[in-house]
Amino acid sequence: MKILAMSDTHGDFFTMQDIIQNNFDCKMFLHAGDGCRDFEDISFSHPTKQFIWVRGNCDYDLLSTDMRILIEQGKKILLVHGHVQGAKHSIEGLKRLAAENQADIVVYGHSHKSKIDIENGVLFVNPGSPVRPRGCEPSFAIIEINGDKIDCKIVTL
Repeated sequence: MKILAMSDTHGDFFTMQDIIQNNFDCKMFLHAGDGCRDFEDISFSHPTKQFIWVRGNCDYDLLSTDMRILIEQGKKILLVHGHVQGAKHSIEGLKRLAAENQADIVVYGHSHKSKIDIENGVLFVNPGSPVRPRGCEPSFAIIEINGDKIDCKIVTL
């Protein structure tokens, strides 16, 4: 299963739409907050695909949740923006949240910096920002789950 993860698109509908169209072979599209209103709008155009998002600290007046847990091919994926857990400075809060929820994969945003970490067997993925990166290239992430194997890469624009 191929999953595209993005975060922190902050209203750039067209860049987000281009990324999705150019990666339409993905089964699932995740958004880790700060731009999920546009992400939700795009989801209506693609009813055969899964679009899942969480609210970020800049997603005002949304009824979306702050955290989602998904099970895909036996792997538990935790989707969160990360501002509540202090993700801009470290993943310690995310590590605690992952342990509490027995997550295999944590997808988060907030820092606008792409990063992949593996801690205690848990994959932590920050896809960065495709429109407002901080100290790195504009980016998103591709996660592939094949049985017990999980591969992840950052894709720069």
